[in-house]
Amino acid sequence: MENFFTESVVNHQNKLLKKLVEPPPLEELKKHLDVAVGDMVYLPPRFVNKVRNAYLVEGEDVQFTCTVEGAPRPQIRWYKDGVLLKDTSKYQTFSEPRSGITVLVVKNPSNEDMGHYECE
Repeated sequence: MENFFTESVVNHQNKLLKKLVEPPPLEELKKHLDVAVGDMVYLPPRFVNKVRNAYLVEGEDVQFTCTVEGAPRPQIRWYKDGVLLKDTSKYQTFSEPRSGITVLVVKNPSNEDMGHYECE
């Protein structure tokens, strides 16, 4: 009986009945899991908007935007062609914690900056 949930239902005579029901698979539960500890609610990270293509325009900085939600706020890292971006004179990141929007700005882009950008 420890692997079953109790479900309360009311029958046609307005009597409260309890019945044992088998729980959904663990993977299904994890999809909808919000864990509360004290006053903090934990939500698994989820990408709301994925990175979209950007076009190189000579003389203009390029921006990539990624939107993620979760609690606590997920830490976002940006990659170009699978390599973590670290050059702060070439790349700048900005984030708005309430909306979950994170922006990567590529300063003074050139053909060398073309590639596959992703946020993680």
